[in-house]
Amino acid sequence: MRQSVSVIIPAFNEATTITNPIQSALDTKGVDQIVIVDDGSHDETASIVREYLKQHPTDTQVDFIVHDQNKGKSAAIQTALSHVTGLTVLMLDADIKDLEPTVLDAFINAYFEKDARMAIYYKYDEHGLTEKIVDMITGAEMLLCGERLVETQILRDLSELESLGYALEVRLNQYCIDQQKKILLFRGPYFYHVIKQKKQNYSQLSGLWANVKMTKQIIAKSSIGTYFRQKRYFSKLLSEAVWYKSAN
Repeated sequence: MRQSVSVIIPAFNEATTITNPIQSALDTKGVDQIVIVDDGSHDETASIVREYLKQHPTDTQVDFIVHDQNKGKSAAIQTALSHVTGLTVLMLDADIKDLEPTVLDAFINAYFEKDARMAIYYKYDEHGLTEKIVDMITGAEMLLCGERLVETQILRDLSELESLGYALEVRLNQYCIDQQKKILLFRGPYFYHVIKQKKQNYSQLSGLWANVKMTKQIIAKSSIGTYFRQKRYFSKLLSEAVWYKSAN
């Protein structure tokens, strides 16, 4: 049965990209609410969001919250949950580009049609051989993808949510596996994440270092063994994945 959907977009120093996921969410038919959290950005993220919303009036409920300091991705989602009205949450990263509303509609529809409790957007047609090899070995696109639908109550049941940081996705995976919650893989068209090295607030070196810190945080909050056990589990789900079918 179809339920209400709230989109959560956590953002930290995403002035150059933040309007992309907002517009995707606004143009998606299955979205009832959008909650944006500026996690203490040092750039113009907050002012850009306010101006963008002013210039794009909508009937969709939009809540915008600003942290006075950076607390981390999972803390931003914890803040958003206090404003969420939907029974299902669609999480979108703030640094994405070219995620089409029609694809998001199909993603939402598949989630409800398959009666899933969590659905992960697993991109196909990755750009380049290197990305394909890395994903084949690590399963990162499956396990760590930030674009996912999840039952709101599952997020609320994670007592340690605020402190998870970048380990949020791995923790969600494990919770759903342990609690035998149905997980769906949705194979959708490739869209871009703007890597840190290409963001205006990062140099090549600082961007790489930020990625290293993110990886260390994920490992510290779980374990390498847990990660690869999840990879084996998710690999078995691939045969039941729902593939996006374009109307064209």
